[in-house]
Amino acid sequence: MHNLSTLIINSRCFFTRIIPVLCIFNATNSAYADDEAFALRINVGGEEYTDSTGHLWQADTGFNTGNLSSSAIGSQITGTDDLVLYQSARWDAGAAPELRYSFNVPDGEYTVRLHFADSYIGTQGEGLRVFDVALEDQRVLENLDIFAEVGGNAALVKTLTTQVNDGTLDIEFLHQVENPAIRAIEIYKSTVFRINVGGADYTDSAGQLWQADKGFNTGNLSGSAANATYRGTADQVLYQSARWDADDAPELRYSFDVPNGSYAVRLHFADSYSGTQGEDLRVFDVALEDQLALENLDIFAEVGGNAALIKTLTTQVNDGTLDIEFLHQVENPEIRAIEIEQLADRSATPGVVNITREAEDYSDVSDADNDGVDDFTQGSRADASNGAYMQAKGQRENSYLEYQVNLPADDVYEIAVRGTGTSKGSDSFFVSVDGGVSSAVHLNSDDSWSWKTVTDANSGLGPYSLSKGNHRIRIRQRERNAKIDQLSITNTAGTSLPALNLSRARIDFGSVVIGSVSGSETVRLTNSGTRPLNIVAMEASTGFTQRNDCGNFLDTGGSCTINVQFTPSRTGNLTGALNITSDAANSPARVNLAGRGADGSGGSQASLRPYSDNNYYWEYKGEPVLLLGAFNGAHNVFLRPDVDDPSADLATEMDEMLAAGGNVIRVVFDPGAAVRRGFGASHQTTTDGQFDLNKFTSGSDSYWGEFETLLVEAQSRDIIVQLEVWDRFDMQKDNWLNSPFRPANNINYTASQSGLANSYSSFNDTSFAFGVPGHPEYESASASRRAQFDLVRGFQEKRVDQLLSISLRYNNILYTMNNETHEDPAWGHYWMEHIQNAASLQGKTVYVTDMFDNGIDNFRTNSNYNQVFTGPDSDRYTFIDISQNNTEKKVGGAEGHWRDLMYTRNQTSSSIRPVNNIKIYAADSIVPSPFRKQVNTRFGDLSAQNSFWMNIIGGSALARFHRPGGGQGLSALAKVSISAARKLETRVRFWELEPRNDLLSNRGTFTVDFPGIDFRKEPFVYGEAYLAADIGKTYALYFTRGGSVGLDLGAYPGVGFRIDWLNIDDGQWGPSSTVSGGSILNIAAPDGGAWVAAIVRSDLSSGSGTP
Repeated sequence: MHNLSTLIINSRCFFTRIIPVLCIFNATNSAYADDEAFALRINVGGEEYTDSTGHLWQADTGFNTGNLSSSAIGSQITGTDDLVLYQSARWDAGAAPELRYSFNVPDGEYTVRLHFADSYIGTQGEGLRVFDVALEDQRVLENLDIFAEVGGNAALVKTLTTQVNDGTLDIEFLHQVENPAIRAIEIYKSTVFRINVGGADYTDSAGQLWQADKGFNTGNLSGSAANATYRGTADQVLYQSARWDADDAPELRYSFDVPNGSYAVRLHFADSYSGTQGEDLRVFDVALEDQLALENLDIFAEVGGNAALIKTLTTQVNDGTLDIEFLHQVENPEIRAIEIEQLADRSATPGVVNITREAEDYSDVSDADNDGVDDFTQGSRADASNGAYMQAKGQRENSYLEYQVNLPADDVYEIAVRGTGTSKGSDSFFVSVDGGVSSAVHLNSDDSWSWKTVTDANSGLGPYSLSKGNHRIRIRQRERNAKIDQLSITNTAGTSLPALNLSRARIDFGSVVIGSVSGSETVRLTNSGTRPLNIVAMEASTGFTQRNDCGNFLDTGGSCTINVQFTPSRTGNLTGALNITSDAANSPARVNLAGRGADGSGGSQASLRPYSDNNYYWEYKGEPVLLLGAFNGAHNVFLRPDVDDPSADLATEMDEMLAAGGNVIRVVFDPGAAVRRGFGASHQTTTDGQFDLNKFTSGSDSYWGEFETLLVEAQSRDIIVQLEVWDRFDMQKDNWLNSPFRPANNINYTASQSGLANSYSSFNDTSFAFGVPGHPEYESASASRRAQFDLVRGFQEKRVDQLLSISLRYNNILYTMNNETHEDPAWGHYWMEHIQNAASLQGKTVYVTDMFDNGIDNFRTNSNYNQVFTGPDSDRYTFIDISQNNTEKKVGGAEGHWRDLMYTRNQTSSSIRPVNNIKIYAADSIVPSPFRKQVNTRFGDLSAQNSFWMNIIGGSALARFHRPGGGQGLSALAKVSISAARKLETRVRFWELEPRNDLLSNRGTFTVDFPGIDFRKEPFVYGEAYLAADIGKTYALYFTRGGSVGLDLGAYPGVGFRIDWLNIDDGQWGPSSTVSGGSILNIAAPDGGAWVAAIVRSDLSSGSGTP
């Protein structure tokens, strides 16, 4: 423990002749360490000041620009005991730069409290002063309007958190309407220890440093820990080392020197030893500060084997040392990792209670039975205030504790008691003031401390109206063994107790397939009291998970979001709770949780898989599904405004596609392109801007946070995601120059160490995809070259594992290894196996394939494509993607497209798998090139429309228009095509059909030339019509551009069939008619446009008339 009085303040300001343009504030501590407390307070625009709680505020420093406020001087601000802090301010005029405060601090997580008020008459109205606030260049407050929140001349405090990774904490105030203004700034960092038990220093997936094992008194290192992979964590390293304690004395104890105060302790457990992987085979207790905190802990009973279990506890330290002890019951205790975090000191927060009495500081105690023994006894407990409490000895109506208080003024006062009860149905104590009528107080019966407000029984209302001077408060016992810890008397005009409110009391997730993750349900937590709220712990029961942005401290009126998901590991009904422990009167608060684990055969959250009745198609939620889609946004993880698409918005575009009938999107992982386009980086950077390939970015606005947002948004809408793990175009030109894997961009290897160059003009030049076992380049490499391959592959695996740590929680994802790869198939084989193994460890099955860039030619003779269909490696590909079959460059045109689609189906007939077309190319808007059509011809749109419908009629499981620049995107043509396909689906079930052009006669072709473009030295050939059939029952007959064909219905004499025509160009139903079988019928399209006919046997059709 180090004395904070040794804090040294250094600041340097550089001045122009008019105003200071840069001040850098250095906060150092002569004995400061990263795991000790830190606090910094700035009186913006003012001089040094000691506030009402004894804290020193430094004179204004750390700013880069701004003006001092004249209206703040002498202003009378309500809602604060420290007027001085609000009687100076700094505001920023509209000229650049924006006002920024910068403070040099150690890296870590910080709480930032910003103090505002509006005393300028010209902005005292809603919408007259509006601005944003950014921490570490991330916007954390948007459209802040001080007057709209608290009115004029009133204090407003905003409490925020941020992570500092570059040694400087930056706070920026950004113009919207009028000029930003700030009154005071507080920054503090809690004491934090993170210990990688049994292991070395480690930086986790959130960028937090865990120190090597220390602080223990005894114990042995685990031999089984390192050999397992653990469910439920993104940080395997933390669970791959452990310390266990044999049953000889002493018990295993960890001890840490810390300042006195309240602490949250998070203990990380797992059981990887086969000898204890069963219920009741390893059971032990945990004590904090010599007080039992966990009894009969059985890791396996709670989460099973090889799974992470985290327990969050709280304790009070009064002796400068925090002790954690692990106590034998059955077999040997074991621990994997330890976190210790100091909780916020509310005494440092303006607006705390006026008078607090510790329970043991009573003025009188009764001895009702005159036995010479007081009716209350003092006890000790680590989590009690000052470590002590008073406990009722017996149930006697006239036994009491009494407290004397001297109130400073006539006012309305709130009285509250902190304690614990023993019975769920009984009152714990009675409280009276000055001999008046007693009021009952019922405390929590689970032995957890909670605050309860006393209602004035004399008036029947809430607080007490009390006069200035001395008063006597008497607490009479009601329940045997009930405990009192503190008594609070608060001037309610200024403060009150924190009040925790939840927006929901219960969540039912319905049926979710085991091994998958439900959609996210949101709970809003609000502190509706007028005293800050300490959030001690937030935990969801086994089978449920939660993510939140609440932090440990929630200011008055503040709110935060909790996202809860259901992750069943077994079938049947499961119940649990989201429990939130805090210092509010209603702690612990609870949201009841329920869900049903389904076996995947038809539950409402069943995983995506091949349809059981026809493996050419997909099944989702137990029902067959045809996947159709289109998107305007770029195929990257991120969909938000950028230089390529200023109007992009993820949710809006999903909804637009959904409205048209779409249900599939494409995601490509190209981290170099993401950096180039300003979306953000997949990996963290050092202070000099280089990437660290061991550390990934985190947070909701990060690269990975946005990826998860995409998955949440997609799954909530039943949208399927086809994900491409690698992209060859990320390995060349500007994308490679921005890639974290480029040697010059990271701290992990050089060009000579990795064998990678710092620039590539083409993906054909890179060795990035050579370094996997089985690849010819790897197998023939020298030992030194293999070492280079292995080095790079290690970081490639970490990136894929990071992706899987998120994606495997969702059940709507298909995995493609590459985007248009030219690489040897061994590259894809390696990653398919890697991904399937990772899924298998979680009890999941996922579907994988690769996308080869050879479909523009006749791939009947292409070795890469054919090894997907036949040969020893064909079973690796659990579905097929033939996107490169969908292009204007196709040899043979549309007829070549159909020929190779049929070839694909025929080759997979002995091992049927879904055939996907995630990219359908062509549009009139594409810029002409030697490989694309002339602008202002009809043939680009015609090609795209025709490819879409040939894929559907040809038995494909997925048909999706490619993004603008290469395809239609979510154009009018795309939306009409998708909508028309869904209308046709109301007449015919595609998964019951098969392509049957052999039933057509007199089927012709037509050709299209591309004026001025001689790219294949042949015309583009379209077929007149294409047919899919469930023979004798249902037919779908597609006409490319009008025409007529013969349809063989000769085997069905006298059987009636209904024909409903659907206009593909506008998506509207056209004429209907009925025909009889028994011959080859001539079927003619209504006109020369694009049409599809639903031909359904009359006894199966939906009725007569126009649909």
